[in-house]
Amino acid sequence: MKWTIPSEPLVLRSPHLPEPIGWWPLAPGWLLLAVLLLLLLWLAIRLRRNWRAGALRRAARAEFHAIRSAWQQQRDERALLRDLSALLRRVALATQPREAVAALHGAAWLAWLDQGLPERRRGGFSEGPGRVLGDAQWQPELSCEPKPLLRLTRVWLMRATQPKVGL
Repeated sequence: MKWTIPSEPLVLRSPHLPEPIGWWPLAPGWLLLAVLLLLLLWLAIRLRRNWRAGALRRAARAEFHAIRSAWQQQRDERALLRDLSALLRRVALATQPREAVAALHGAAWLAWLDQGLPERRRGGFSEGPGRVLGDAQWQPELSCEPKPLLRLTRVWLMRATQPKVGL
């Protein structure tokens, strides 16, 4: 076969460009990144809810420790009873409907506090060391067992302030 050179000049055509690449469907890497970002957003919301739900628990724990250390320094049982009673009342009002808690006093208040205790400690407020929180703090003669009362109060506070956060 013999090659011949054409006598006419060659005309070059403009190059044919491919169609522009569309944004859909996404590449698997972008889909994975989108799923990962959604997962991180869900996790951040969940952690924030848990942190906010635990705020009452942290505040109650801090105040309880302040009350306990003040009692250990001063050994003032009336102040201890006053402060523990106020703390229990504030936590109860923060965690329960106001109508259910605000009017309780005396034996009814102590029975209500007993409901928040674990089964093995039930009766700790109405029959145990917590009974002094009823009305004994206003009596002229005060007999109080501070250490069992502090343990009982701590157990009640930790159970009452457990975060109740769902999805």
